[in-house]
Amino acid sequence: MEGDVELEVHNDPAPAVALGPPDNEEFSDASGGDEERENAQSKRSGNSIQQPDAALYGATQHYSDRNTVLCGGRVVFGPQVHQLVFTICLMTFPLVFSTVFFRHRLPVVLHCVAWIGYVLAMISLVYCGTRDPGIVPRRMCEENDCDIKPRIVLPDGRKVMLRYCYACHIYRGPRTHHCGVCNNCVDQFDHHCPWTGTCIGAHNYRPFLWFLHSLNLSSALMVVNATVATWNESELNNRTVFAAFGELNWAPVVIYVYIFLTMNTVTGLLLFHWFLIVHNVTTAEHLKSIYDAQNYPNPWDKGTVKNVTMKFQGHLDPYMFSKYYRYRLVQAIRAENEQQDDLDATEESDEERPEDSVPQEA
Repeated sequence: MEGDVELEVHNDPAPAVALGPPDNEEFSDASGGDEERENAQSKRSGNSIQQPDAALYGATQHYSDRNTVLCGGRVVFGPQVHQLVFTICLMTFPLVFSTVFFRHRLPVVLHCVAWIGYVLAMISLVYCGTRDPGIVPRRMCEENDCDIKPRIVLPDGRKVMLRYCYACHIYRGPRTHHCGVCNNCVDQFDHHCPWTGTCIGAHNYRPFLWFLHSLNLSSALMVVNATVATWNESELNNRTVFAAFGELNWAPVVIYVYIFLTMNTVTGLLLFHWFLIVHNVTTAEHLKSIYDAQNYPNPWDKGTVKNVTMKFQGHLDPYMFSKYYRYRLVQAIRAENEQQDDLDATEESDEERPEDSVPQEA
């Protein structure tokens, strides 16, 4: 990334680094991965984007050994693929169960609507669980010459803090956290999801939201189908509700209990994420209480309406990506360190220089 970087060291223990605005074209596709943006940048500059990376970092590795990468990075599984398969089975069982037991007691339309809701939930789940969540490439060398916490002053006046990741040996963006399960730093890391078997980050948070909404919708439709089937059996044959349950082999009760036990967590998770969306914070930021309304207000909060609109439209703040900081920040800090080393060396040489002899008076 091109552009000058000024490193201004104040009395504050954390130096302030003034960075210019990011390349709008580079970050215009919020849904694209780092690899696509790097290729676009290399085409514009005529040079490989790996040249400054190698010069500043040494060799880099995009994915952890715990990831399973297919189709050139278009499909990225987390380390817990079996949990994704288990989630698919949990979603499939109640729908197949209700379809078998209610096949003659429900209109075809209700069966079709329930399957449509299931398909939507399944598509969003698979898309979320097989996408790169926003993994930041790690340095392969263990050199640690940038171990400070810089305070970044963005061009719009916001102040954010960066941290150094000792596992990946890189500077993380202000909303980037390291996942111990996946062993990756993930931009806008929200949490490691046991249902998808991978991390939820900048690039798969929106499909994760669609998964939560569609799964709640699909579960509600199955409850409606079980209720309608019970009602039809009771009305048509003039039976009580309990007699209708028995005639249906207690299948509606099985659906009710299954949905109640499984959907309490999912519905609560959906409501919790709506709280996060309104305030534009991640699960990791909320649990660690990173922001303080008085001392360190949330620099990403743009108001309720805009927060919700940006989240569902997929608009991401370009300044949160680690890619924006990792080259120029390390270069600026190294330049400052070298300048300080030269100054210290000059002072030491002055102290070691012998004083000029003063002639004695006669």
